Amino acid sequence: MEVNSYQVENLQSIQSTLSLAAMDMAMGQGAQVMTAMIEDMEQISKALERSVTPHKGGSIDIRL
Repeated sequence: MEVNSYQVENLQSIQSTLSLAAMDMAMGQGAQVMTAMIEDMEQISKALERSVTPHKGGSIDIRL
């Protein structure tokens, strides 16, 4: 079976489209992972802040 130039170009176009789709999907997953990591880091930062100075911010003393 002989492959002509039109079929080769069509195959290359399909391969290019598939590789771009795979790259787009990988980038989308990477963005989701980064967002989750940032949210986790914010929660850890708040927890560390509370553990270092647990006496601060729990109540307010006011004298008149």
